[in-house]
Formats: sequence, structure tokens, C-alpha cells
Amino acid sequence: MEAEADLLGMGQHCAMPDCKQLDFLPFKCDCCSRTYCLSHRTYTAHSCIKAGAKTLDVLPCPICAKGIHLRAGDDPNLVFDRHVSSSECDPANYARVMRKKRCPVPGCRQKLTTINNYTCKACQQTVCLKHRLDNDHACPGKSARPLVQRHSSGSVAAAAAAAASAAGRSIGSLFQDMRAGAAAVSSSSSNSSGPGTQQQSQQQ
Repeated sequence: MEAEADLLGMGQHCAMPDCKQLDFLPFKCDCCSRTYCLSHRTYTAHSCIKAGAKTLDVLPCPICAKGIHLRAGDDPNLVFDRHVSSSECDPANYARVMRKKRCPVPGCRQKLTTINNYTCKACQQTVCLKHRLDNDHACPGKSARPLVQRHSSGSVAAAAAAAASAAGRSIGSLFQDMRAGAAAVSSSSSNSSGPGTQQQSQQQ
């Protein structure tokens, strides 16, 4: 019995007259300072009479797309009329807020959304996914970036032909001299290493 009494004394009952639920994790209202259960913790759920200025609603203005703050007890019509007559209501702001950006590529009217946009790392332009490549959106920063040139077999042959023509010789004779030089180097290396290796083998 004492254990049950201690367990019941840990929680608190909801202050709503028709609820009185025992809650071990109660909520205390910061306006009326009463304790409520999970279902009646909000101002509206327990009809808090002291909520006052803490109850705040925001309505979007259909003219300027700005938020209109409505506090407890305010007439929405009067608040809207006061907002429209003030300098804060700018119709031009509605177009800036609601208008979505489009792809800047000429002839493309694609809207740029969160999943259909790409920012080029070279020119920092935001385009659609269709024009994300450099050539598709005429990237001005492409010419400023260094290009890596890969030498193909044709370019190597063209360079060899240019060197041969500059020396007044044919490509065939140039390659023959290169092969002869390579053969001479290999034969000289084999001759220099031959006697030494034979002497080492005889000593062993």
C-alpha cells in the first residue's frame, strides 16, 4: 500500500475538470501556471484565459505576400485593412517572392527548382540540368581554365615529321639513326659487363 501511494504521489492530475488524468510527465502552462496532461497542454486545448498576447497567428497577404500578425482578440478584417493602407504592403514584393527563377540560357524557359538547378563552378551561373555542361550554356569561364592536352599518335608523328623536315632529312633515315644509336648503346653495355661476369663465374 505504501509503495502504491508513493507511485501515485509522483505524478500530477490534469487541471481540466472533465479530465483529471494522472500524468507522470505533466505540462505547466506559462500563462495560467496550471498543470495539464499531454492532450490539454496547449492554450487552445484548455481554453487558457491568460494567454493574451502569446497567442499569435500569421496570415499571408494576397497583395504583397507578407505575413500579417494576428494576436488574440484582433479582428482580421481591421488588421488587414490597416496593413493594406500602410507602406509595408508593396505589390511589387509579390512578384519577387512568388516568381521562380528560370534558366538564363537563350531560348530556355525552364524553371529552376530545388531539384532542377546546377551552379557552374567556372562561371557561377545557375542553369537547369539540361544546360549544365560548359558548351551547353556557353560558359565564359571555360576559356580561362587551363586545358589538358593529350598527345596522340598523330601529333607525335606530325612533330617527328616537322623535326625531320627542319633537319633536311627524311623520317625513315631519322628513325634508322635512332635505332642504330640504341643498338650501339646496348652492345657497348653488354661488352663492358661481359668479361667481369666471366671472371666472377670462373673464380666461383
